[in-house]
Amino acid sequence: MLTMRALLLLLVFAVGVAWSASPEIEKRKGRNEHANAEQKGTEKAPIFISGEVTTRKDKKEANEDAKERVLKADMDKKLVKYTGFLAAFTFLLFCFTAALWWATYRLSRDARTTSERQAAEMERSLSLAEKQMALVGMQVDNSIKQTAISREDFIATHRPRLAVRRLSINTVKGIGTPDILKVEFVVANIGATKAKIIEMSTRIWFPESSENLPAVPPYAESTFPGITLESGESGPLTHNDTAEMLARFQFQVGATQMHRAAEKARLLRSKNTAENEPAFLFIGYIQYEDALGRKRRTAYCRFYNFVTQRFDPIPHPDYEYQD
Repeated sequence: MLTMRALLLLLVFAVGVAWSASPEIEKRKGRNEHANAEQKGTEKAPIFISGEVTTRKDKKEANEDAKERVLKADMDKKLVKYTGFLAAFTFLLFCFTAALWWATYRLSRDARTTSERQAAEMERSLSLAEKQMALVGMQVDNSIKQTAISREDFIATHRPRLAVRRLSINTVKGIGTPDILKVEFVVANIGATKAKIIEMSTRIWFPESSENLPAVPPYAESTFPGITLESGESGPLTHNDTAEMLARFQFQVGATQMHRAAEKARLLRSKNTAENEPAFLFIGYIQYEDALGRKRRTAYCRFYNFVTQRFDPIPHPDYEYQD
C-alpha cells in the first residue's frame, strides 16, 4: 500500500510540472502575436519603417524566436521525460495491479479449494458419525434385548408365589343393620419377584347337612383387588358374609363350648373331625400374574376347628395348591 501511494504521488508531481510549463509557452506566443499586430498598418495610415530599424527588430525577434525554440525544446524534453516517467509509473502500477489481481485470484482459488476440502472432510466426518451412531444404536438395541431376555429368564426361574396366612373370624358391627360375619386373612408373596392380584373368589362352606364341596370355581362372585405385592410383602384381605351365617357360627361355638370338656380328648385324638362336628370351611382362590403377564393361581381350603378356634389347612390337591 505504501509503494502504491508513493507511485501516485510521483504521478501527480509529474503532471503538475508539465501543467506549470505550458502557461509560460502560451504567454510568449501571446506577446509575439501582439508585436506582429502592432507592426501592421492600414491603407490610409501605412507604417514606414527604415531598413536599419527593421533589421534590429528582425534580430530581436530572431533572438526571441531562438530563445523560444530553445525553451520549447527544453520543455519538450522535460515533457518527454516526465511522460516517460508517467508511462513507467503507469506500467509499474499496472504490474502491481496485475500482481494484486493474481494474488487475489490465487487467494480466492485456494480459499475455494480449502473450503471444498473442508466440506468433503466434514461430510466424511458426518458419514462416519452417522455410522458410529447407527452402530451405537444397534449395540443399545442388543443390550436392551439381552436385558429383556435376562429379565425373562430371571422371572421364569424366580417366580412369585402367594400364600394365604393368619386366617381369623370377626364380627362386623352394623349401624342400623344386623351384624355380619367376617373372615380376615393375609396374602404374602413368598416368591422372588412381584405379583399383581387380578382376581379373587372366596366363600364360607357351612352346610346344615352333609354336602360335597363345589368342584368348579369360582365359588362365589369374583372380586378384583388390583393389588401388587413385591417379593417379601404381604397385604390384608377380607371376606364379608351374612348375618345368618354369623348366627349359625355363634350357635355352633356355644354348642362346642358346652361339650368341650367331655369331647376334647376324643376330638384331639381323632383325625376325621368331620364325624365329630359340622364342617365349617373357608375356600377360595387368588388369581395373579407375574412381571411377564403370565397368570398363576393360589387356591386354599381351610377347616375351622371349633375346639382350638383356628383354621387348619386341608391337604386336598383340588382345593389347596399353587400353580
